[in-house]
Formats: sequence, C-alpha cells, structure tokens
Amino acid sequence: MRRWDRVLERAVGPDVLARPVDQLGAWAHEVHTLLETVREARRAGQVTAAVVGQTIAARVQDGEYYPGCVLSSYRIALDYGLPQAVADDAVQDLLACGVLESSGGRAAPAGSRAAREHMEKVITDRLRAQIAAGLYPPHSTLPSRRELAQVLWSVLAHVTGALRTLAGEGLVTTGPGPVRVTAAAADLPPAPRDEPPPCATPYSSAVITRQTQDVIDRWRLRRPAPAAVVEESWDVLRQMTVQLLHHCSAPENAVVVRRAVEVARAPWPDSSWERVWHTACLARAVAALQHHVNQLDRPSAAARGPE
Repeated sequence: MRRWDRVLERAVGPDVLARPVDQLGAWAHEVHTLLETVREARRAGQVTAAVVGQTIAARVQDGEYYPGCVLSSYRIALDYGLPQAVADDAVQDLLACGVLESSGGRAAPAGSRAAREHMEKVITDRLRAQIAAGLYPPHSTLPSRRELAQVLWSVLAHVTGALRTLAGEGLVTTGPGPVRVTAAAADLPPAPRDEPPPCATPYSSAVITRQTQDVIDRWRLRRPAPAAVVEESWDVLRQMTVQLLHHCSAPENAVVVRRAVEVARAPWPDSSWERVWHTACLARAVAALQHHVNQLDRPSAAARGPE
C-alpha cells in the first residue's frame, strides 16, 4: 500500500498534463510492475524466502539495489509485504551466498564496503575534473573542506584525503589556511564534457523543488532505484539546469552557477552507485541554482512594485 500510494502521489495532480510523457510512462510502468507483483504473489499463495531471495538477487544484478543501498530485513518485509520471519530468512540466505554483505551493521548489496572505501578516489577524480574544467581556475581558492563535503555528498575524511592526493600531484596547496589551486593546474588536459539537452518543457518552481528533493532523499536515505529512473532523473535535472541558466545575467560568475554548469556537463558514470551519487550532486547544485535565480528575481520584482 505504501508503494501504491507513492505512485499515485506522483502520477496524479493538477499539473499532471504538464509533465513529460517519458516521466508519465515511467510511472505507468511502475504501476504495471506493481500489479504484476501482486498477481504473481496471489498465484504463488505462500511466498517463500527462496522466492524473495531470487527477486532481490535479480535487482542487485540489474543495479536497482546498488552498493550502499539499505536492505535491512525490516525494510524488505515492508516493501514486499512479507512476514518478518520470511524476510529474515531471505536476508540470511543472501548473506550466506554473497549476494548481500554486512555493511555498517546492516545488510547491503555485495560491494558496498568496497564502494565506501573507493569514495575517496571518486572525490579526488571529481575535484580534479572540476579544476580541469575551470570551476576552480589556477590561483583561485577552493571552498572550505566542510562545504566541499556538502556539495559532493561526502565526509570530511574523504575530502581531506582527496586534497592530500591533489597536493601530491602539485595541483593544490594545503596548509593551515585556505586551499588554493596552483599554476600547474593550467597544464591539466581538458575534462570530458557532455552538453545537457535543451529544455523541451518549462518546469515550474514547485516541480524543480520536488524533483531535486526526491533525488537528494534517494541518496541520503540510500533508497533503491531502477537504473532507468536514475538516468531519467539525471536528464530532467540537466534540462532544469539549462532552464534556470536562462534567468541568470551574463556573464554570470557566481560559484553556484559555475558549479551547476560543471556538474550538468560532467560525463555519466559507469557504476550504478556512482550514478545515484552523481545525480544527487547535480540535484544539490540545481537546488542552489534555483535559490540563486530566485534571489536575482527579487530585486526586479521589488523595483516593479505592486501591480
């Protein structure tokens, strides 16, 4: 019922006709999948731990349950409408055969610990790419470690380790003061770019807010997500970036604008968990860009006065 309510909440509303056809199609597919699940469960009569385990293993295989995704037996029991004992047995079987692993005291897809340990390298590569793309040009000052951890959905330890690696490469200087980009950064090869598609349908402010929050919550709560849904979120957020950039004055040198442009042009990662993380980084950048655009619009509205 929770899953059904979630579908209805997204697919029914006053602005439903303004939403992209592919988004409505994805929701219709989710309804179809839900009804098929109910029908198969009724046919099976008694759902066993083996059947649940096969379903979870398939979703781990296709990336819907990505490394780092929370898969506690309690959550599985809720999502599948199972008795707690059946969910417990299914999780234990999957842990035993290596489909799941214990990560932070909870069950998670195999590779979750490795993904967490790999995160420092991912942060290092992203910062290096941002420097190469000109987000942080030579002789500029990087944001504080805490701010970098926020915009990159990371922890201070990973950011500190990434800056240490970049300092070893001669790209930044670290010390008691602010971190600065060195002149050697000018020799970095250009970062790969992927221009975002044009915005086909204008998005309202409420839709942008809802979309960014949904994506942020997905990563923050480590919710499962089909690969097609994550990629659709990425495309929609990139279109929203293009739309919001039209409201910025040119040339626009605000860091929040340049950050949104850089993330929207960054290449699409290969692994499922990096795609969820990367989309969350873009969602945070779009949310900040929307706030920036709203701040730019306020003086104009004040100057016009009441109509």
